[in-house]
Amino acid sequence: MTNIRRIFVQIPSYRDPQLVPTLIDIAQQARAPRQLRIVICWQHDAEESIDTFTCQGFQFLSSQSNGPYDVHFLEFIGVQIELIDVPFLEAKGAGWARSIAQQRFEGEKYNLQIDAHHRFVSNWDGQMVAMLEDLRSRSAKPLLTGYPPAFSPASYPSGRQEQSAVMLADEFTPMGIVRFKSVMLPGDGRFSAPLRARFMSGGFVFSDGMFVDEVGQDPNHFFFTEEIVMAVRAHSHGYDFFHPHVPLLWHDYESSAPEVWEDLTEDLKVGGSIAKSADDMAHVSVQHARFLLAIDSPNSVTRSPYGLGSRRSLHHYERFAGLSFSHRGVHRDSLLPGEPDEAHVLLGTKDWESGLICRRMLRISVCLTLIDDIEVHEVEIMMQNHSGAESLVRRLTSTDILALVEQRALTFVRNFSTSPDQLPTKLLLNCRTNHAGAERFFSITADEVSS
Repeated sequence: MTNIRRIFVQIPSYRDPQLVPTLIDIAQQARAPRQLRIVICWQHDAEESIDTFTCQGFQFLSSQSNGPYDVHFLEFIGVQIELIDVPFLEAKGAGWARSIAQQRFEGEKYNLQIDAHHRFVSNWDGQMVAMLEDLRSRSAKPLLTGYPPAFSPASYPSGRQEQSAVMLADEFTPMGIVRFKSVMLPGDGRFSAPLRARFMSGGFVFSDGMFVDEVGQDPNHFFFTEEIVMAVRAHSHGYDFFHPHVPLLWHDYESSAPEVWEDLTEDLKVGGSIAKSADDMAHVSVQHARFLLAIDSPNSVTRSPYGLGSRRSLHHYERFAGLSFSHRGVHRDSLLPGEPDEAHVLLGTKDWESGLICRRMLRISVCLTLIDDIEVHEVEIMMQNHSGAESLVRRLTSTDILALVEQRALTFVRNFSTSPDQLPTKLLLNCRTNHAGAERFFSITADEVSS
């Protein structure tokens, strides 16, 4: 049975000074505040207490102890608020915090997933509901998502961005996790409806309430892997993503809140204050993501509670979104703002891969064995691609050669942006010196680095 409170709002808050202002604004800007139920995974230090809320006009109702964390019940102008009380040293990242909040879902008709540092348009709840319902003619399972426009708490509403935005793939990390960027839409009114989207933002999702039960948040994702994993899983369950064409809320991208990955250090783990460091949990997140995205095991199928759905395949999502997880590439058509081209799903492998752009940043090191009387006249670094074709990477200048001879090593960074078959598979070195067979005195290595 649907909960009488229509909108379930879930917020992970980590030592965030903007939590209370966000709650005040979400309540004051709502058309129907009494139909809101807000659950917060409240990860805080000893300086934050219930007084932080009551001194701002929140009414404390009661507390409940029936699990690992106490839950405090408050009310503000009719909005029901539940604080899940988590000491910040027990935090386990964004995915875990969202999962903890989602466990208190009670069948509300709609679901709003946000962060703890937002501001809202007037009648945001009515606008989100109307926009989602209008999308029923385009999709059986629509959801609104994206990176909201920016605001600054110090000057709001002055200076806030007034255009909505679309999400684009920015780059793949060396471990195969895709990162996103936001591109603002023109503010000339050319868009009169939400735009079909490829990706999801962890900081803004508005959907049917059943999304919480059907997809849910995987607690194993610490931070950076959260969004791509959520998008793949939601797509596989049949959800279609849409970016709002007008602002519905704003996000503080320069938040002053402490970061969980800066707090949960290796030193605290060694000292016994925490069981796992942020680095430990981030590593586990990447391994979970690589398995779900079939990077390490191409034939893997994940059907766990936090695995893929049965409506669409991982392959379908890659073609739809313009990504290749195995090649760590982005299709050239997906690098520009615009709605996805569903015809990509029907392309043959060769045609599809020819449109992929794979970006790599390699740190290349050339070393020279100590020889007192060597004279180096010319050095060329060459690359060999998948087909065996060779091309020049860098011809060392006289300054480069002098540094190599004097320091016995030279390191430089080279960016590659090309199709998968043109990426380097091997580096070669050609040289001209006063020694016959001088190549044996040189060595060359390369490792991939993040931009």
